[in-house]
Amino acid sequence: MISQEQFNFDKERNFKEIFSDAWLFIQQFGKEYVFLVFIYAAPLFALSAYFASQANIEIHASQQLFYSSYLWYSLLVDFFADVIVNGVTFSALIMFIQTGKIVREDVMTYFNQNFLFILGVTIVANVIISLGFILFIVPGIISLVPMSLFVFDRFLHKQSFEISFLRSFELTRSNIALSYGVIFLMYAVIFIVKFVFEQNMSVTSQQYIIVNTVFQTAFQILFSCSSIIIVLLYYSLFSKLKKRSM
Repeated sequence: MISQEQFNFDKERNFKEIFSDAWLFIQQFGKEYVFLVFIYAAPLFALSAYFASQANIEIHASQQLFYSSYLWYSLLVDFFADVIVNGVTFSALIMFIQTGKIVREDVMTYFNQNFLFILGVTIVANVIISLGFILFIVPGIISLVPMSLFVFDRFLHKQSFEISFLRSFELTRSNIALSYGVIFLMYAVIFIVKFVFEQNMSVTSQQYIIVNTVFQTAFQILFSCSSIIIVLLYYSLFSKLKKRSM
């Protein structure tokens, strides 16, 4: 197993290296990493997916988007799942950066000690991105990348909102092509996989709720690995910015 010295997050990487090193990290530490997500976030993912499946059936029958109360249940549970995933994944990566390993007890101690902080950061990032997409599509697209970096920056440095917010935009501007290229490709792959699967599912089938719940839960667990890509991107931009200021 590679150690922190052999796998160094804190260095500049190009587009290809970010994805290849993310895969390398998953190969070496994916078992511990995914296990934590599975234990603590999978139940919420499954509940959210179940509510979403019920909502899809009712919306399909009524042809009204906001007809089903299950939709709101799904969104609420999904938010708390997002809090857990942010906390567990970034806590695990910070622990690895500091110690060179992922230990469940250490990660959860860090998570428990910083739960309210994690909750606040997740709320702020989600509100900014959601408002950007709801009010004006373009601001939502623009804010998606720096807000992704913002969450980890707040976890890592625990500085004020203003400092992390401005630094996240500064990091994004330091290499716009790399920043948006990495994040957009990551989300594009995720969207395509979900779209292809959902197009081959019938909402009216008897097995729909079970199949969709299982798929969405498994998909969300795998999607949690996107935190690795975000952290690698963050350090790549941070290293580049640090060189410019020297």
